[in-house]
Amino acid sequence: MAILLALVGPVGAQGTGKLPPLSACANPAARMEVAPTGSLRLGFALVGLWATRDPGSDRLQGLAIELGTALGKQLGLTLTPLPHSNLSSLIEKGRAGEWDIAISVVTPERRALFDYSPTVMLDEATYLVPAGSDIRVAADADRSGTRIAVVKNNPTDLYLTNIIRHAELIRAENEQASIELVRSGNADVMALARWNVPGRLKLLPGHRSLDENFAAQPVALSLQKGRPAALACLEAFAREGVRTGFVRDAIARSGHVGITLPNGP
Repeated sequence: MAILLALVGPVGAQGTGKLPPLSACANPAARMEVAPTGSLRLGFALVGLWATRDPGSDRLQGLAIELGTALGKQLGLTLTPLPHSNLSSLIEKGRAGEWDIAISVVTPERRALFDYSPTVMLDEATYLVPAGSDIRVAADADRSGTRIAVVKNNPTDLYLTNIIRHAELIRAENEQASIELVRSGNADVMALARWNVPGRLKLLPGHRSLDENFAAQPVALSLQKGRPAALACLEAFAREGVRTGFVRDAIARSGHVGITLPNGP
Protein backbone atom coordinates (compact mmCIF):
# COMPACT_ATOMS: atom_id res chain seq x y z
CA MET A 1 0.00 0.00 0.00
CA ALA A 2 2.83 2.41 0.82
CA ILE A 3 4.31 1.93 -2.64
CA LEU A 4 0.97 2.60 -4.30
CA LEU A 5 0.53 5.79 -2.33
CA ALA A 6 3.99 6.95 -3.32
CA LEU A 7 3.04 6.70 -6.96
CA VAL A 8 0.11 9.07 -6.70
CA GLY A 9 0.67 12.79 -7.13
CA PRO A 10 -1.29 15.61 -5.50
CA VAL A 11 -4.91 15.86 -6.48
CA GLY A 12 -5.60 18.67 -8.93
CA ALA A 13 -2.35 18.43 -10.90
CA GLN A 14 -4.00 16.76 -13.89
CA GLY A 15 -3.66 18.71 -17.12
CA THR A 16 -1.43 21.47 -15.77
CA GLY A 17 1.69 20.32 -17.61
CA LYS A 18 3.67 20.57 -14.36
CA LEU A 19 5.04 17.63 -12.42
CA PRO A 20 4.47 17.73 -8.65
CA PRO A 21 7.25 16.53 -6.32
CA LEU A 22 7.21 12.72 -6.33
CA SER A 23 7.83 11.03 -3.00
CA ALA A 24 8.97 7.82 -4.72
CA CYS A 25 11.82 9.80 -6.33
CA ALA A 26 12.69 11.68 -3.12
CA ASN A 27 13.48 8.33 -1.50
CA PRO A 28 17.28 8.24 -0.88
CA ALA A 29 17.29 4.58 -1.89
CA ALA A 30 15.91 5.54 -5.31
CA ARG A 31 18.64 8.12 -5.81
CA MET A 32 21.32 5.62 -4.81
CA GLU A 33 19.98 2.90 -7.10
CA VAL A 34 19.44 5.21 -10.07
CA ALA A 35 22.76 7.03 -10.01
CA PRO A 36 25.64 5.21 -8.35
CA THR A 37 28.08 7.62 -10.04
CA GLY A 38 26.38 10.73 -8.62
CA SER A 39 24.76 12.04 -11.82
CA LEU A 40 21.85 10.78 -13.93
CA ARG A 41 23.41 9.11 -16.97
CA LEU A 42 20.65 9.07 -19.59
CA GLY A 43 21.10 6.79 -22.59
CA PHE A 44 19.28 7.26 -25.90
CA ALA A 45 19.84 6.75 -29.60
CA LEU A 46 20.98 9.96 -31.25
CA VAL A 47 18.12 10.26 -33.72
CA GLY A 48 15.91 13.25 -34.35
CA LEU A 49 13.09 11.96 -32.19
CA TRP A 50 15.15 11.99 -29.01
CA ALA A 51 17.73 14.71 -29.43
CA THR A 52 19.54 16.96 -31.88
CA ARG A 53 22.52 19.26 -31.44
CA ASP A 54 21.91 23.00 -31.43
CA PRO A 55 23.87 24.41 -34.40
CA GLY A 56 25.10 27.38 -32.41
CA SER A 57 26.07 25.86 -29.05
CA ASP A 58 26.35 22.16 -30.04
CA ARG A 59 24.26 21.39 -26.95
CA LEU A 60 21.83 18.50 -27.08
CA GLN A 61 18.15 19.39 -27.05
CA GLY A 62 14.92 17.49 -27.55
CA LEU A 63 12.49 15.07 -25.93
CA ALA A 64 15.09 12.88 -24.24
CA ILE A 65 16.84 15.88 -22.72
CA GLU A 66 13.58 17.42 -21.49
CA LEU A 67 12.36 14.20 -19.86
CA GLY A 68 15.79 13.40 -18.45
CA THR A 69 16.19 16.88 -16.96
CA ALA A 70 12.77 16.62 -15.29
CA LEU A 71 13.57 13.19 -13.87
CA GLY A 72 16.93 14.45 -12.61
CA LYS A 73 15.17 17.33 -10.85
CA GLN A 74 12.87 14.88 -9.06
CA LEU A 75 15.90 12.90 -7.88
CA GLY A 76 18.08 15.91 -7.08
CA LEU A 77 20.60 14.87 -9.74
CA THR A 78 22.28 16.63 -12.64
CA LEU A 79 21.74 15.13 -16.08
CA THR A 80 24.57 13.55 -18.07
CA PRO A 81 23.23 12.82 -21.59
CA LEU A 82 24.81 9.76 -23.22
CA PRO A 83 23.81 9.62 -26.90
CA HIS A 84 24.46 6.41 -28.83
CA SER A 85 24.87 6.03 -32.56
CA ASN A 86 22.19 3.32 -32.78
CA LEU A 87 19.92 1.09 -30.71
CA SER A 88 22.34 -1.84 -30.76
CA SER A 89 24.97 0.33 -29.08
CA LEU A 90 22.40 1.58 -26.55
CA ILE A 91 21.49 -1.99 -25.56
CA GLU A 92 25.10 -3.14 -25.44
CA LYS A 93 26.18 -0.25 -23.21
CA GLY A 94 23.16 -0.74 -20.98
CA ARG A 95 24.02 -4.38 -20.42
CA ALA A 96 27.50 -3.23 -19.43
CA GLY A 97 26.02 -0.76 -16.92
CA GLU A 98 27.29 2.32 -18.75
CA TRP A 99 24.01 4.24 -18.44
CA ASP A 100 21.56 4.52 -15.55
CA ILE A 101 18.28 5.23 -17.35
CA ALA A 102 17.43 4.98 -21.04
CA ILE A 103 14.47 6.00 -23.17
CA SER A 104 13.47 3.85 -26.12
CA VAL A 105 10.74 1.80 -27.73
CA VAL A 106 9.92 -1.27 -25.64
CA THR A 107 10.16 -4.73 -27.20
CA PRO A 108 9.67 -8.18 -25.65
CA GLU A 109 13.37 -8.88 -26.24
CA ARG A 110 14.40 -5.82 -24.24
CA ARG A 111 12.02 -6.61 -21.40
CA ALA A 112 14.13 -9.70 -20.79
CA LEU A 113 17.17 -7.45 -20.25
CA PHE A 114 15.84 -4.38 -18.41
CA ASP A 115 13.00 -3.20 -16.20
CA TYR A 116 10.65 -0.59 -17.67
CA SER A 117 8.41 2.20 -16.49
CA PRO A 118 4.81 2.37 -17.69
CA THR A 119 4.44 3.67 -21.23
CA VAL A 120 5.10 7.41 -21.54
CA MET A 121 4.25 7.79 -25.23
CA LEU A 122 3.53 5.83 -28.39
CA ASP A 123 5.76 5.84 -31.47
CA GLU A 124 3.60 5.35 -34.56
CA ALA A 125 4.95 3.54 -37.61
CA THR A 126 3.75 3.49 -41.21
CA TYR A 127 4.85 2.87 -44.80
CA LEU A 128 6.16 5.05 -47.61
CA VAL A 129 5.03 3.86 -51.03
CA PRO A 130 5.32 5.23 -54.58
CA ALA A 131 2.67 7.87 -55.24
CA GLY A 132 0.94 5.63 -57.80
CA SER A 133 1.01 2.48 -55.70
CA ASP A 134 -2.21 0.56 -55.10
CA ILE A 135 -1.14 0.05 -51.47
CA ARG A 136 -3.67 2.12 -49.53
CA VAL A 137 -3.75 0.54 -46.07
CA ALA A 138 -1.05 -1.24 -44.10
CA ALA A 139 -2.41 -4.72 -44.77
CA ASP A 140 -2.00 -4.17 -48.53
CA ALA A 141 1.80 -4.19 -48.12
CA ASP A 142 1.87 -7.75 -46.79
CA ARG A 143 1.58 -9.64 -50.03
CA SER A 144 3.86 -11.87 -52.04
CA GLY A 145 6.31 -9.98 -54.22
CA THR A 146 6.36 -6.83 -52.06
CA ARG A 147 9.81 -5.92 -50.70
CA ILE A 148 9.78 -3.80 -47.55
CA ALA A 149 12.91 -1.86 -46.61
CA VAL A 150 13.62 -1.71 -42.86
CA VAL A 151 16.65 -0.78 -40.78
CA LYS A 152 18.11 -3.95 -39.31
CA ASN A 153 17.28 -4.59 -35.65
CA ASN A 154 15.46 -1.29 -35.11
CA PRO A 155 11.98 -1.40 -33.48
CA THR A 156 10.21 -1.40 -36.84
CA ASP A 157 12.21 -4.41 -38.03
CA LEU A 158 11.56 -6.33 -34.80
CA TYR A 159 7.84 -5.56 -34.95
CA LEU A 160 7.37 -6.48 -38.61
CA THR A 161 9.39 -9.68 -38.23
CA ASN A 162 6.59 -10.96 -36.01
CA ILE A 163 3.64 -9.92 -38.16
CA ILE A 164 4.64 -10.03 -41.84
CA ARG A 165 3.52 -13.27 -43.47
CA HIS A 166 3.87 -12.80 -47.24
CA ALA A 167 6.01 -9.75 -48.08
CA GLU A 168 9.82 -9.84 -47.90
CA LEU A 169 11.71 -7.70 -45.40
CA ILE A 170 14.86 -6.21 -46.91
CA ARG A 171 17.15 -5.22 -44.04
CA ALA A 172 19.48 -2.25 -44.37
CA GLU A 173 22.40 -1.52 -42.05
CA ASN A 174 21.30 2.09 -41.43
CA GLU A 175 18.79 4.76 -42.42
CA GLN A 176 20.76 5.93 -45.46
CA ALA A 177 21.05 2.41 -46.77
CA SER A 178 17.29 1.92 -46.45
CA ILE A 179 16.73 5.07 -48.51
CA GLU A 180 19.09 3.75 -51.18
CA LEU A 181 17.18 0.47 -51.32
CA VAL A 182 14.05 2.37 -52.29
CA ARG A 183 15.82 4.79 -54.65
CA SER A 184 17.55 1.96 -56.49
CA GLY A 185 14.36 -0.05 -56.90
CA ASN A 186 15.62 -2.86 -54.68
CA ALA A 187 12.70 -2.29 -52.29
CA ASP A 188 9.10 -1.33 -53.07
CA VAL A 189 8.04 0.04 -49.68
CA MET A 190 9.80 1.67 -46.75
CA ALA A 191 8.75 0.95 -43.17
CA LEU A 192 9.54 3.77 -40.76
CA ALA A 193 8.45 5.72 -37.72
CA ARG A 194 5.87 8.37 -38.61
CA TRP A 195 7.93 11.15 -37.02
CA ASN A 196 10.53 10.38 -39.71
CA VAL A 197 8.10 10.74 -42.62
CA PRO A 198 8.55 14.48 -43.42
CA GLY A 199 12.31 14.12 -43.75
CA ARG A 200 12.11 10.95 -45.82
CA LEU A 201 9.60 12.41 -48.25
CA LYS A 202 12.08 15.20 -49.00
CA LEU A 203 14.66 12.57 -49.92
CA LEU A 204 12.23 10.35 -51.84
CA PRO A 205 10.15 12.58 -54.12
CA GLY A 206 7.36 10.75 -55.85
CA HIS A 207 6.43 8.84 -52.69
CA ARG A 208 3.62 9.22 -50.18
CA SER A 209 2.94 7.93 -46.69
CA LEU A 210 -0.09 5.86 -45.77
CA ASP A 211 -2.70 7.50 -43.59
CA GLU A 212 -2.86 4.30 -41.54
CA ASN A 213 -0.24 3.14 -39.03
CA PHE A 214 0.83 -0.49 -38.89
CA ALA A 215 1.98 -0.02 -35.28
CA ALA A 216 1.98 2.35 -32.33
CA GLN A 217 4.87 1.05 -30.26
CA PRO A 218 5.23 1.83 -26.55
CA VAL A 219 8.06 4.09 -25.39
CA ALA A 220 9.24 3.87 -21.79
CA LEU A 221 12.14 4.51 -19.45
CA SER A 222 14.37 1.53 -18.67
CA LEU A 223 16.93 0.66 -16.03
CA GLN A 224 18.95 -2.29 -14.81
CA LYS A 225 16.95 -5.11 -13.20
CA GLY A 226 16.93 -5.53 -9.43
CA ARG A 227 16.54 -1.87 -8.43
CA PRO A 228 13.08 -1.70 -6.84
CA ALA A 229 13.30 1.80 -5.35
CA ALA A 230 14.55 3.24 -8.63
CA LEU A 231 11.80 1.43 -10.54
CA ALA A 232 9.17 2.87 -8.19
CA CYS A 233 10.50 6.34 -9.02
CA LEU A 234 10.30 5.66 -12.77
CA GLU A 235 6.76 4.33 -12.39
CA ALA A 236 5.69 7.47 -10.55
CA PHE A 237 7.45 9.75 -13.03
CA ALA A 238 5.88 8.04 -16.05
CA ARG A 239 2.35 7.97 -14.66
CA GLU A 240 2.43 11.52 -13.37
CA GLY A 241 4.13 12.76 -16.52
CA VAL A 242 1.21 11.49 -18.58
CA ARG A 243 -1.49 12.40 -16.04
CA THR A 244 -0.42 16.00 -15.52
CA GLY A 245 0.14 16.77 -19.21
CA PHE A 246 3.92 17.18 -18.83
CA VAL A 247 4.62 14.54 -21.49
CA ARG A 248 1.87 15.96 -23.74
CA ASP A 249 3.47 19.40 -23.59
CA ALA A 250 6.97 18.03 -24.16
CA ILE A 251 5.77 16.26 -27.30
CA ALA A 252 4.12 19.47 -28.52
CA ARG A 253 7.33 21.44 -27.92
CA SER A 254 9.31 18.85 -29.90
CA GLY A 255 7.16 19.45 -32.99
CA HIS A 256 7.20 15.75 -33.91
CA VAL A 257 4.25 14.11 -35.65
CA GLY A 258 3.29 10.53 -34.92
CA ILE A 259 4.15 10.64 -31.21
CA THR A 260 1.04 10.24 -29.12
CA LEU A 261 -0.01 9.57 -25.54
CA PRO A 262 -0.91 6.12 -24.24
CA ASN A 263 -4.61 5.47 -23.81
CA GLY A 264 -4.41 4.03 -20.32
CA PRO A 265 -2.86 5.38 -17.10
